[in-house]
Amino acid sequence: NKIYFTHGHMYNVKMTYNTIIYKASSLDASICLFGHTHNPDVFLIDNILFLNPGSYADGFYAIIEDDSVSIFLYNKIYKKINYKW
Repeated sequence: NKIYFTHGHMYNVKMTYNTIIYKASSLDASICLFGHTHNPDVFLIDNILFLNPGSYADGFYAIIEDDSVSIFLYNKIYKKINYKW
C-alpha cells in the first residue's frame, strides 16, 4: 500500500479536489492525506481513501484504524467511514 501525504496547496484543494485525486491515482496510492483547507473531510474515490483531518487548532483530528477512519471534533466522532486496507 502507498500513502501519499501532501499539504494540498499545490493542488488547489480549496477550489476542487480533481487535481489531488488525479495525482493520488497517478501514484497508485491507497491513501491520500492532505490539509490546507482546515476543513475536515474523508471520502473514497476509485478505492483511494482521501483524508483531510482538519485543523487541530480547531479541535479536529483523525484516526485510521484497521477497518475504519474517523474524524473527531474534540473527543466526539465528527465523521466516520468504513475502510479496510
